[in-house]
Amino acid sequence: KFKANLDVTTSYPLRTNAVTSMKEFYSGCINLTYIPYYDTSNCKYFDNFAAGCTSLQTIAPISFASAISLESFAEGSGVDTYGGDIVSDTATNASRMFYGCKNLKHVNNISLPGCFDTSSMFENSGIVSTNDTIDIHYATNTNRMFAGCKSLTSIYYIDTASAKTMNQMFMNDDNLNFINYIDFSSCTSANDIFTGCSKLSMVNIKPGSLHIDISFKGTALTIAAFRNIISGLDPKTPHSIDITDTPALRFYTAEDATKLANTGWKIKID
Repeated sequence: KFKANLDVTTSYPLRTNAVTSMKEFYSGCINLTYIPYYDTSNCKYFDNFAAGCTSLQTIAPISFASAISLESFAEGSGVDTYGGDIVSDTATNASRMFYGCKNLKHVNNISLPGCFDTSSMFENSGIVSTNDTIDIHYATNTNRMFAGCKSLTSIYYIDTASAKTMNQMFMNDDNLNFINYIDFSSCTSANDIFTGCSKLSMVNIKPGSLHIDISFKGTALTIAAFRNIISGLDPKTPHSIDITDTPALRFYTAEDATKLANTGWKIKID
């Protein structure tokens, strides 16, 4: 409707209750500052909805109830307030949804249980914290989902039970302090997942779910967190844990070494 209209600064409500696609609706409207409420109850596609709207400050609550694709929804925009939840049972793609939205601070609730791709969903955004469960139960690709989120401090609970690739998922989140729950049950690759997370001190991993090599190198992982991880390791799938340059390494004891050896896992130290 407004795609690349450089004169648009504010928008007016339209009757959209029967609309099924709002692809690129505001894409490229670099002077747009505000998007009002729309009835999107039947909309399935929001690809690039407000991508590149670098002056955008506020988006009124939007319903994603029928959404199939949320890809690049507001990629590269200057959105300051999203104003609602990201909830859809039907969305399958949320890749790069808020990529580069440096002023986006809070999202109340993320529930995309049918989504398969959440890669780079919040990469390089300004998100500070997630206060509720992140339900991406069937997502198989979560690569770089929160990478480069310099203000992110915590993840309360993220359901990654189906994630196969979790590469660089939290890379360079240098203020991330703890992840209260994360699941590696289906993961086959988590390269550099915590690289650059220098303040990460606690990660609660679902017991028995870790069956790949994983690195906490350069993080602030405590010995208590490390021992908690050891207690939940699956002895049937031994791999290695890298704790180079972490507090956990400094307090690592012979007793810890024995417990780790009993699981068949190995500690890796550069």
